[in-house]
Amino acid sequence: MRRLEDRCEAGGARVRMAEARVVPEIEFNEAVRRAGNKAEVMFALAAEAVGRIATLPGHGAARILVDRLGGRRFYAPGLARRLPEFLPTPLREGRRRSCYRLQGAARGALLEFAIGGEARAFPCALASILAKYARELLVERLNAHFARRAPGLRPTAGYVQDGRRFLEDLRHALPAEEVPLHLLVRSR
Repeated sequence: MRRLEDRCEAGGARVRMAEARVVPEIEFNEAVRRAGNKAEVMFALAAEAVGRIATLPGHGAARILVDRLGGRRFYAPGLARRLPEFLPTPLREGRRRSCYRLQGAARGALLEFAIGGEARAFPCALASILAKYARELLVERLNAHFARRAPGLRPTAGYVQDGRRFLEDLRHALPAEEVPLHLLVRSR
């Protein structure tokens, strides 16, 4: 923990809050069905996190960096719809980054969506590590769950190709009613 604190200090950051929002497949699939596409769901989740961060008390304006969401460059309409209380104002909308002022935030906030956010800012990289760690823990639990039901089942790393192999192995190892695909597979 001390090494992390040292790295944060060297990077000009202090961890005030750290969380990962797990979106189970059934919830994700339903959200995609309602929204009509994955991009809108991912934007809604990002806006939810931005809203929480922007209201944290602190000294000076908050700076929030989000790794760019796919090919999206223009976030103002979505921000106005999802975070109207922050009066989002575009400062710049470009090919590599888009910046907005969130004027209604408790202490003001500057929000930036940028390509390569992890390489640009230590807090963004740290958030990515936290998300990957949460994912690894969930895959570990998934493997343990099915290993109890199908001894000898090879665990999955959870990525697409290996996930397909794992699902096929599950279909052969367990009766169909014990392989809840709607709980295991994202629609997109």
